[in-house]
Amino acid sequence: MARKTDHAAKSKPRARSEPRRWSAFRARTRGLLVAQGTWRDQDAPLLDAYVEALRAAEFHRQEATAAPYGKSGARVYAHPGWSLARDAEREARVLAAELVLTPASRRAHGIAAGRLGDNPFARLAVVSGDE
Repeated sequence: MARKTDHAAKSKPRARSEPRRWSAFRARTRGLLVAQGTWRDQDAPLLDAYVEALRAAEFHRQEATAAPYGKSGARVYAHPGWSLARDAEREARVLAAELVLTPASRRAHGIAAGRLGDNPFARLAVVSGDE
């Protein structure tokens, strides 16, 4: 009979905090969009997709970091999470530009950096498990 590992027990408390952490990140990002005057209620699905892309990128990168390589017979290959994380990050960058969260997209919309200070992302807490 297989024994339950401590790993499963240790991951449960963090798993419970994940939705709250990403919900808080979404709320802070929405607040930034409101502050810079670019938030529209119809952008909610776009914001949800942006947050989900960041969440997926973090998840896949963590999975790949835990086991960077796999082996099939004599063949060694990179964990597929590396590629999935890059794809999710690429999607997040595209969505960030559509939401006017990038410096280039803010310039294109005439939003001066000084309006929110030198670093408009300073209000966004770093997405970490320490919150």
